[in-house]
Amino acid sequence: MAQFRPKKLDLSCFINIRIIRDHAKRKVFEEHETERQALRYIIRNTTLPQRLPFDPSATSSTSNLVTAELKMFRQRLEGLPKDPVFDADLTKLGFKCTPSGQFVKINEPEEFFDFFFTDNARWNEVRKEAFHACVRRELYQRLATANIRPLYLPQLSIERPVQEPHLPILVSNPGVLSKHVVVIVNERVQDLAIWSYRILCRQGGINDGSAVGFVDHLRSVFKGEEVLADSPTSTGILKTPNAQSDPSVIILNPGQLLYSHRFNRALTYASWQAFPRESAVHETPRIHPEHNTVSGNRKSEEHVKFVFNNVLNNAQYVDPEAQLYILGIADGGDSVVELLNSEWPKYCSRIAAIALTQPTSTSSTITDPALASFLTQNAKSWMVSPEPFNTLLQKPQPAPTPISRSFSDALNALPDTMTVTVQKSVVPTAPEYVGAEGLVKTESQEIAVVPRGEEVDEIKEIANEIEEWKQDVICETFASGVSDYHENIVPSIYKHVLEWFREVQMEKDG
Repeated sequence: MAQFRPKKLDLSCFINIRIIRDHAKRKVFEEHETERQALRYIIRNTTLPQRLPFDPSATSSTSNLVTAELKMFRQRLEGLPKDPVFDADLTKLGFKCTPSGQFVKINEPEEFFDFFFTDNARWNEVRKEAFHACVRRELYQRLATANIRPLYLPQLSIERPVQEPHLPILVSNPGVLSKHVVVIVNERVQDLAIWSYRILCRQGGINDGSAVGFVDHLRSVFKGEEVLADSPTSTGILKTPNAQSDPSVIILNPGQLLYSHRFNRALTYASWQAFPRESAVHETPRIHPEHNTVSGNRKSEEHVKFVFNNVLNNAQYVDPEAQLYILGIADGGDSVVELLNSEWPKYCSRIAAIALTQPTSTSSTITDPALASFLTQNAKSWMVSPEPFNTLLQKPQPAPTPISRSFSDALNALPDTMTVTVQKSVVPTAPEYVGAEGLVKTESQEIAVVPRGEEVDEIKEIANEIEEWKQDVICETFASGVSDYHENIVPSIYKHVLEWFREVQMEKDG
């Protein structure tokens, strides 16, 4: 019974044996309350099977006794706690969307969404997903008013397929071909066109936390380009003759790679965890590696490659002479760099600039010298850092030469014993120097110095750690002004990135 006794007792006041006993019970019940409630559910909803007569003719492996032992306990579904249900309705959830795009509580307009609604993790998770569904609905409606609509893969259809695995990306009007295309590759844990739920669900609102503010600022920075309405490759979808078009936008979707046949939609792993279950204690529905994924888009790297080969390299959606400006977010940017490293000759003439956030790619992963040179000159990255915004943190290192050595290699090359030449000044006093008292003689003396072994080993160890943790960047790296979560980088830098894209465009256009 030692496990049911508290480890510490507060004996600072007047007590008796009854107080100690009650205190012990209370502490034990608080610590094991979850297990106790689970046992109560099992005991209340368990029925014993009917007693079976012994059959001596049955073998030991298939005897009725073994069968009865295996069927001794049975849980009834109606006795288990119900899985929570929250409707994806802002009003029912107690929230509203303000004209400025902030999601606030109806009764307390100064308060925002709070994840810890209850002490039950499952209730909080399901409620959060219902709230996020409302946010996504509002987001896609606003993007639709800006003529940015979903294109479903791998069917390449603007109509949602019925009971066929698919996932959406967002594109500007198909058929309206622009000379400049901004391609956004999000990270693999976020929903389509959402940068940060932390910002979207709070003061930043839908403008800073998603692609809504990005698109608005893009059209205010870039000038209108002439629509290639007479292009023979145009499909005629949403085409306006002799109209003016803003730079096109294509937003990839490496996060929603799971597909639900039940709901006929693509979703992230976080949304899959919030799926309705038979009860609150049932496990998450299993993910089938083939049936619950989309062909050609089962991984984020496959998705990026599919979009580049079938959308960006397709004259039906993107003009073959259009300049591409890429924004790669976290691991989404790493997938882009990996693809370009293997297929750089195909896209080298079309990509104008690349912006990355929190990349992990290093120069050792770039095997194409032409791509490495391009990234050095035409790419920038922003990292989480306590430094002020846009402070230069690091530049890409030049290619190593055969004679160059690292600091740790230089230390390892040091001999155990070193000879040091010491110069000292001596005033001559010998008789042969009579009359030359004002002269000073310099003598050299060699001294053997034996370094202390422990100190040298410690220096070498520190040097090796510095070499190991030193960031090997592929392009100029700047501080983002964000010091906490990397998903907050894009809301902090997107205006500056778009202005940089505009400068690159003006330089190329002359």
